[in-house]
Amino acid sequence: MQKFKNYFLKYTNGNWNDLVKTTQTATHSIYKANLILNNIFMFDDALDMEACYIPYHFKVMDWSYTPNTDVEWVFMLNRQGFLIDLLTAYHLTGETKYINKWKYLIFDWIEHNSEINDENETAWRPIDTGIRCSNWIRSLILLSDKNHLTDKEWEKIQQSLKLQTDSIKERYLSKHTLSNWGVLELTGYLSVNLFFPEMILDENVQWAWATFEEQLDIQFYRDGFHWEQSPLYQFEVIMSSAILLMHHEYLQKEIPFNLREKLQHAASIIYYMEQPNKKLLALHDSDSVDIDKAIAILSALDISNTKITSNDYLITTGMNYQTEDKKTDFPKFYAGEVSGNYIYKDTIKGTYYSLFNGRHGSSHGHASLGQFTFGLYGQDYIVDPGRFTYVHDSPIRTYLKSQSGHNSIVLDQYPHTAVDGSWSYKNLGEPLSNKSYDDEDYNIIEVVYSGKGNNNQIYLIKRLFIHIKKEETFVVIDVIDYPGAHTFQKNYQLDADVFLSKDAEGYCLTKNKLPIYIYTTSKGVFSTKQGIVSPIYNQLRNAEKIYSDNTFLDFSIEATVLSKTRVKLQEKEIVQDDSVSVVSPENMYGIEIINEETSSKLMLYYSDKDTVKGNKLFRSDGINLYGKLIIKSEQNKKVIW
Repeated sequence: MQKFKNYFLKYTNGNWNDLVKTTQTATHSIYKANLILNNIFMFDDALDMEACYIPYHFKVMDWSYTPNTDVEWVFMLNRQGFLIDLLTAYHLTGETKYINKWKYLIFDWIEHNSEINDENETAWRPIDTGIRCSNWIRSLILLSDKNHLTDKEWEKIQQSLKLQTDSIKERYLSKHTLSNWGVLELTGYLSVNLFFPEMILDENVQWAWATFEEQLDIQFYRDGFHWEQSPLYQFEVIMSSAILLMHHEYLQKEIPFNLREKLQHAASIIYYMEQPNKKLLALHDSDSVDIDKAIAILSALDISNTKITSNDYLITTGMNYQTEDKKTDFPKFYAGEVSGNYIYKDTIKGTYYSLFNGRHGSSHGHASLGQFTFGLYGQDYIVDPGRFTYVHDSPIRTYLKSQSGHNSIVLDQYPHTAVDGSWSYKNLGEPLSNKSYDDEDYNIIEVVYSGKGNNNQIYLIKRLFIHIKKEETFVVIDVIDYPGAHTFQKNYQLDADVFLSKDAEGYCLTKNKLPIYIYTTSKGVFSTKQGIVSPIYNQLRNAEKIYSDNTFLDFSIEATVLSKTRVKLQEKEIVQDDSVSVVSPENMYGIEIINEETSSKLMLYYSDKDTVKGNKLFRSDGINLYGKLIIKSEQNKKVIW
């Protein structure tokens, strides 16, 4: 087919082979291709949605068999990303055994899936069919250096693609317009149409483009975050769309709307989704995987402006998009006030944290209102627990999605967002408001959300996050408004590689010999227990968890401090200007943080409720106070709000 050949010549133009053969991607593609020669399959690409790093062997290919009881493994097998690995290995080594295996696998699949029936239903989900169509097109491009296929073989492939695209159209559901499924279905569908325009009716092509455009318009918040709230699935949507754009530009074919512009909006925040250690920010149903290559691909395609650090991206983009390194400066702080996602990233210091207080999104969302993750020195200390599996009603998945599994607050052991199996919820908490402040000294985020207790009464929680930049100290002030007597538990899930030890009234968290410290003003229990985390799908690790238990009547306010150095915390007495009586912490709460290394002091004052009786001017240690949030260092005093 001439289109494929023309594409291939541009794709490998010049010294493509020399540029990519020494990359990590090339080495790993050859490694996986050699496994596939022996019918051994593993799924360890960063964007493998249901990864499995354990290699499994087939004596005889069975496209409906799962070796680990998880049907998601069958879905991964039938997406057939390994076809690209085989042909990449062929071009890098010149060995035709990889082509022979490619032909064996694709025609074996066609033989066993010439029609859709009850026995092969797991090979025909619409999302997997769309991904498979995209992978077939990409691998056919790589197969076009020579005439490796007979006319009869070409005919078989086209007949199967016709069956697959017909299936996508017939099985498309309106709800997929608001789902990553819909994008992954239609990008595969439209990729086939580009190379085989006679295969799909014009009216169906028009429907696909119009629906695809609507998907991209409706699925992303104004601040750039995908509505499903999963960084992994945001990348899936952007990458599949970017590959479609790339195909059209290689063949110089027009797209009926400005696809690049829409993808640039969707990719505007991916810089913040990559942590300083190059790992994806694993929130909700996501994995902590190396995302650097995917970001480089999008940068080369002029969809993002992020840094390119190697030639690995050329294996995907080819030579049309060979580019010099981009040196774009990004602000350190991303404030996603619409989606409820906040991220701070300092690549020089290695400081990285996130905070979530947004709408739940799809069933890929977790019960994580008010959750934060935290890293220093370019490594994770406090993390999201992960997802582990999609197996129906897995108790592990249920826990990992739950409030108790996250770095959040649970009142009376009754979650405001209650998980009901792998994909459902009984009730949801409600994010109410978010605001933030950022300057050269401080980064501050305040989130407010509500829930219903076991008495059906509504309560209010405020979490105030204060980052003191100079000393890299991080303060969390938690406020709970809930009439009556109650208990609460706050959880801090540690990364599996963090070593935990007691330190005076707090704890020392050490990773790779780099310690940080955590302290609290709570008068209740401050202790540890065993937790679990799943950094990548199908992987589970033990990990320590710090928790704080306490009781309160009507109102509670406490502070937790994370710091690079040991500190001491002291709650401050505050009086009204016209009184000697100590004011209620509801009206003004103060803490002093004393750095044990430098003896420097910093005072924080937070007023949750306005003053009804008496003077509204407060005093503490001779300092006049008015405002919602005041920070007093040894150098100055700032009224933030």
